[in-house]
Amino acid sequence: MVLDDLGLIFVHITRTGGTSIEVALAGQDWWQLSPQTKHLSAHQIRIQVGEQKWSDYFKFSIVRNPWDRVVSMFATGWWMDDDRQLCAEAEFEVFIKNLAPHPHEIYSSLMYSEIINEKLDMTIRYEALQQGFDEVCEAINKPTILLGREESRERLHYSTYYTDTTRRLVGKLFKQDIEDYQYVFEHKDSFSHTELTSLCEAAIKRRPPPPVPPVKEASDRLLWLGPKLSVAATRLLRQARSSLITDRARGT
Repeated sequence: MVLDDLGLIFVHITRTGGTSIEVALAGQDWWQLSPQTKHLSAHQIRIQVGEQKWSDYFKFSIVRNPWDRVVSMFATGWWMDDDRQLCAEAEFEVFIKNLAPHPHEIYSSLMYSEIINEKLDMTIRYEALQQGFDEVCEAINKPTILLGREESRERLHYSTYYTDTTRRLVGKLFKQDIEDYQYVFEHKDSFSHTELTSLCEAAIKRRPPPPVPPVKEASDRLLWLGPKLSVAATRLLRQARSSLITDRARGT
């Protein structure tokens, strides 16, 4: 994204919160403004805008923990041939093994080192997105803007979705990015009833539930919670889901 009026260049890496940045700065998703330039590498942007703008404009990008980012990719369903999920856990492993840039992306890599391939003025961490964006606003003399949650998905901590096998697969695939930005795989093993209910409610709001809820929650990618969720937590989720579907059917 290039904003001449702000003297700003944003290298938007997919699934790092970039659409929220675009909406905050440009008023809408860049797909609606200039889809051919939404996802360009830093070098591609440099060639496109020329040396003068590249030198003068403030340039930044965002990176995200690769293990978290991959779960976000999977949750969108964009990389899937269709929307069926016979076994979400098995599909997640297959998804990782076949991970490649989305067909709509212009750059040919998912690796930060191959997208941020020119020196930038700032690289924000997704884990501190608002703080980093505030610093960008300060650098370009623009009032601070509270970021929205564009294209976000309600879900539990990313570690919930991994087995040892899938954790190692992502670690190997994104080894350079993990080392460059010193990311680690963090664990979270317990979840409150409120967290599970919020996840379930958000998923149901995004998509009408089937007439009869599936017996195995793992068959629904929107509600799939991964292999590490305890039996008790899974029971809480099913109770929450059943209650929400009943309330919805009653119109409450």
